[in-house]
Amino acid sequence: MAEGRKIAIAGAGGNLGKPTLKALLSKGVHTITAVQRAESTTEFPPEVIVKKGSFTDESFLVETLRGQDVLIVIVPIPNMDLGDLFIKAAIEAGVPYILPTEFGVDSPKVVGEHSMMGPKVARRNLIEKSGTSSWIAVISNFWLDLNIQIGLWGFDVKGRKAELFRGADAKISTTTLARTSEGVAALLSLPEAQLAQYKNKSFYISSFELSQKEIFGAIKNATGTTDADWNVTEKDATEIIRECDPKIKAGDGFAEWTRLFVMFFQGMDGSNYEDKAVDLSKYGVPAEDLGEVVYRSVAGL
Repeated sequence: MAEGRKIAIAGAGGNLGKPTLKALLSKGVHTITAVQRAESTTEFPPEVIVKKGSFTDESFLVETLRGQDVLIVIVPIPNMDLGDLFIKAAIEAGVPYILPTEFGVDSPKVVGEHSMMGPKVARRNLIEKSGTSSWIAVISNFWLDLNIQIGLWGFDVKGRKAELFRGADAKISTTTLARTSEGVAALLSLPEAQLAQYKNKSFYISSFELSQKEIFGAIKNATGTTDADWNVTEKDATEIIRECDPKIKAGDGFAEWTRLFVMFFQGMDGSNYEDKAVDLSKYGVPAEDLGEVVYRSVAGL
């Protein structure tokens, strides 16, 4: 049986926040508080408690978070530093569990490979050293559906262009936004004795284990196309990485992600964690269908 908790969410109106809120509400046992900026116009279901104020107002954040069992921080990449304000307030308010903005790669595994990873590890350390709160890092790796739409797998679906990474044929763990949300809801609905086992640890979620070529195959199936319909090129993975380096130094954030994607398909540590992924079917979460996921991903493009 799901255990009800008081859960505050920062970023409940975003790409991951919306499905996470929906998944938590579907459990029917949690009391959810959405923390919003004073000027926000995002609307939530009537059962959601909404607290509005300034994110730089420490007293507002501490008072809002006092009495909460869990804080979920889901902030967009340009505003990652906001997570620090929420985390510090949650520690001050004595919130037992904090889910910082992880929802991606296993930060300690790639701490030197992306500028976001060092600060993520620092946030974990801040929480752990507080003595009052514990972190749980939800590890989902790269989102299959969202990154098909963005083009970071190497595929421009609308333009029918594909760049295959030569020498990078490893299979990686990948999830969907929906599966990540369902995983968060399953995690936070565990009985306390089970949830406590994840204090200051990672909770690994995986939808599929795929190579870049397998993703391309699924996209072709979903679009009813063949190689003949695409402008397909191959480029050596090490060359792509080398070309990304000066772009990254110039502040190109897209290049930083491209570099990491290619390195994952080279099989770098942390790219595949199927041996650690939680079997969500034990919590009533059915397996996903790759064809359906990819079809939905390309349908809106």
